Amino acid sequence: MEGKFLIKINTKFCKQCGICSALCPKQVFDQEVGKPPVAARADVCIGCKMCAMRCPDFAIDVEEVNGKTVKKFMEGNDAMVAGAIAAGARFYAGYPISPSSEVAKGAAKELPRHGGVYIQMEDEISSMAALCGASLAGKKAFTATSGPGFSLMQENLGLAVMSELPCVVYDVQRSGPSTGAATKPAQGDLMQARYGTHGDHSIIALAPSSVQDCYDLSITAFNLAEKYRTPVIFLADEVIGHLRETVRIRKPGTGRNH
Repeated sequence: MEGKFLIKINTKFCKQCGICSALCPKQVFDQEVGKPPVAARADVCIGCKMCAMRCPDFAIDVEEVNGKTVKKFMEGNDAMVAGAIAAGARFYAGYPISPSSEVAKGAAKELPRHGGVYIQMEDEISSMAALCGASLAGKKAFTATSGPGFSLMQENLGLAVMSELPCVVYDVQRSGPSTGAATKPAQGDLMQARYGTHGDHSIIALAPSSVQDCYDLSITAFNLAEKYRTPVIFLADEVIGHLRETVRIRKPGTGRNH
């Protein structure tokens, strides 16, 4: 249903709890017992996003339609994927690791819709090697990891630097040492990002401070990678990766993002 706001309901996630219908101040939804809600009066939606914020299953998405852009309520890891795709990325190879796993999940879901390829590798060593291969083949490529996974990527990351292969590595940081704590917020990979390889090179690293940054700086990351023919490290962390905010993104087919 579409008025000023586009309301999307994922019926596979929805468990028909009725929270959205009960909380909506404009009574946008109609819902029968045992069935998902229907946005029957989307034209009166005021965009408060109470339904999306309170949905226990993240089954509702409310987007503000405004010319060439759309406002979406999303988490940082999903915004990274949206930004990568907007920048023209069409290849992802990675191995899921908390707190970056949603990047892999989002890439697996969205890349095939845009003619891209998602490959789950056996580990982070091969993930970075696959990125090098995709870049050599002319594809804009990215991966996501954290902590010990980032450590395993270092040798092939150095190869990408030496070979001048543009790509983007999303590092949603967590705490250390070693495997650390998978869900504890920290920025434990800062020194590794700068000095993790065998040296004698500079590196570009971008650090988002909001979910909007996760989208905007993703596009910047791919632009810088292409311009300077080098890997770019995207240094997020667990807080930003799992934070949910309203993000303004460009609608497909409405102009250049890159």
